[in-house]
Amino acid sequence: MQTFLQQYTWWELVIFVVGIVSIFTMLAILFFPVNGGPSKLKYSGTMPPAGSDAFVRTIASALTLPVEKGNEIEILPTGDECMKSLLQSIDGANSSINMMLYFWKGGKMSEEIMSHLMKKLTEGVEVRLVLDSFGGGPDKIQEFKDAGGKVWTFHSLSAVPWNIIRFQKRNHRRAIVIDGKIAYIGGFGIADTWLG
Repeated sequence: MQTFLQQYTWWELVIFVVGIVSIFTMLAILFFPVNGGPSKLKYSGTMPPAGSDAFVRTIASALTLPVEKGNEIEILPTGDECMKSLLQSIDGANSSINMMLYFWKGGKMSEEIMSHLMKKLTEGVEVRLVLDSFGGGPDKIQEFKDAGGKVWTFHSLSAVPWNIIRFQKRNHRRAIVIDGKIAYIGGFGIADTWLG
């Protein structure tokens, strides 16, 4: 009867030992930080009021992080406001329109957005859509593709059994970027339920 060491070649044993050492090293790094981990941050000066520029500079200085001024943010609380603003932005696009959406269902909102996107395609603007296979898509998707629009489907359905586990991984991102300058994010989709 062979012993454990006699069952394997020398290089298999080396790989096994390297694997064991790697696992214990990773566990040690994760659970036992070197030098007791990061030091606690203690600020001894007077803290300026939250929301002021001085507050942001103080926090950035204490954390040694750079601060950049953000872009203008506009909150669009209703679907009608979002639709109006989105259509204006689409109409003003010069080079590209990139849309990544989970939910797209046919209806008034879909028709209106598709007509504006088709118009921009005829003007030479690149229009790209990333859609989730469960979330649907525009009714006139083939016309859109024929006009030069690009469409990608995230995790499309497949009858292959080993792909079944990936169906739970959906693309719930909702982002629209126009000309790389204007962005729309939030919990919305293209469907008439978001109007009003």
